[in-house]
Amino acid sequence: MTAKEIVELLNSDLVGEIEAILVYVKQFLTIKECAISREIEEIAVDEMRHAEWLGDMIVDLGGEPKIDHATLDFGGRRMSDMLSHDIGLEETAIKQYQEHIEVIDNPKVKKLLTKIRNEELEHLEEFKELIEEM
Repeated sequence: MTAKEIVELLNSDLVGEIEAILVYVKQFLTIKECAISREIEEIAVDEMRHAEWLGDMIVDLGGEPKIDHATLDFGGRRMSDMLSHDIGLEETAIKQYQEHIEVIDNPKVKKLLTKIRNEELEHLEEFKELIEEM
């Protein structure tokens, strides 16, 4: 796999991270301050770190990070709807990272994507726990 092909995959991952950042920031700003809004804020910060790591790797491979995002869906107005939506975002990210880990042959990139995927698995569990606590 060429560096250009890897950059394309990483840029698609970056788009997902930017979407998650924007959705989670809006959610924690609009939810009345509570343990759930603080947890969503912490996850948004994690997603920002993922975006930074991906951007750095894209640049290291000679590419240019694409700061785009999909059409945003904030998950509704009820907290349970938002959290259900967030679970879907995390599941989609995990699936995409796994697919990219399987096709990319660059060990450094695979290691980074595995690290991010593992953090996304943690986020998925955190969102599931938040729904259960409601």
